[in-house]
Amino acid sequence: MTSIQSPSIGVQSYSSKRSKDTPYRCKKSVAKSLALRAIQLGGFPRPDAEGYTKIPHAFDAIVAEEPAAVIRVVYEVLRQTEGYIGDGPYGRREWVALSLRHFARKGHMSKDTAKQTLAYAVKAGYLLQRAGKRHSWEYALHWQDTDFVPL
Repeated sequence: MTSIQSPSIGVQSYSSKRSKDTPYRCKKSVAKSLALRAIQLGGFPRPDAEGYTKIPHAFDAIVAEEPAAVIRVVYEVLRQTEGYIGDGPYGRREWVALSLRHFARKGHMSKDTAKQTLAYAVKAGYLLQRAGKRHSWEYALHWQDTDFVPL
């Protein structure tokens, strides 16, 4: 087993077949640590016209009452739709295709947890779901002006 110590950030990475940490996970962990440190030292960068996400004030209720996994799933759909210019009625993306692997790669949660949490968020009425291309699913936020009533 080899070990590499980075003196500047104090993150230790391992490369071993027995280790649960893959090089990809180690790289993501270091990138997140560096991004957090940059924000702590220099503050948030101001977004350009395309690089921002409008978060509705009602999202505070989800943050206050729901588990972290639900918050992450709803926020990721919010970020992937409202965070990008698109052909929706308000000039932003309306629907986004997100795989279970997307959530695992982003480091939010495992694929199984993502599947359960997305199902809960749809059933709770936070998200809308529709069939996408090739046996996939697309998700959108459930806005007040949509014609959808949760069960």
